[in-house]
Amino acid sequence: MKPSRFAYHAPATISDCVTLLAEHGDDAKPLAGGQSLVPLMNLRLAAPSVVVDLNRIGELAYVFDDGVHLVLGAMTRHRVVARSESRLERRVESRFCKEPASIQPESVLKLEIRSTAV
Repeated sequence: MKPSRFAYHAPATISDCVTLLAEHGDDAKPLAGGQSLVPLMNLRLAAPSVVVDLNRIGELAYVFDDGVHLVLGAMTRHRVVARSESRLERRVESRFCKEPASIQPESVLKLEIRSTAV
C-alpha cells in the first residue's frame, strides 16, 4: 500500500519546525529516521495530513564533548559519532540499560539523553 496524501515540509531551523508543528497541531507528525512513521503510513495505520521532516535542521545534529559527557544532538548520524575524535575516549552507557552497551569493540562513548525545551 501507499500512504494517503499529505503535505511535506522540511524546515531548516528549529524555530521554523516549531512554528509548523504548532500551526498544524495534531495533524502534523515529525519525521526523523522514518523507521516507525513511514511503515505505519504505508499500511495506512497512520495518516497525518502534514509531515515535518527534521533531517535538514542542522541545529539538531552535533557532537559536543563538555569534558564530562559526550553530548549528541537528536539528529546526529551514527557515522558522525563514529568519526568523532571524542568517541575513542568514552564508554557507551545509557540510563535506560542495566549493562553498558558497545557500538563497536574499538569505540567507547558515554551517551547522555538530554531534553531541551524549544
